[in-house]
Amino acid sequence: MVLSAKTKAKKIYGIELQSASFDLAVRNAHLNNLEDRVKFINDDAKQALNYFKSGSVDVVTCNPPYMAPKSGYTNPN
Repeated sequence: MVLSAKTKAKKIYGIELQSASFDLAVRNAHLNNLEDRVKFINDDAKQALNYFKSGSVDVVTCNPPYMAPKSGYTNPN
């Protein structure tokens, strides 16, 4: 959602593993009238090539950043 406000990208795709976070993202896009520009996929990011051809996107970003083991906050879910 932040990328939609900070870029001029025509299409933004998000891949979210957790169903609750995916549902919230879809709802957020709807409430902000971004359904035509921002789309979400409920799956593991490791499966991205099941949805996109290699070389078909301009930029890939991940959030949150990966951390060293035993550091940072670990989501109990």
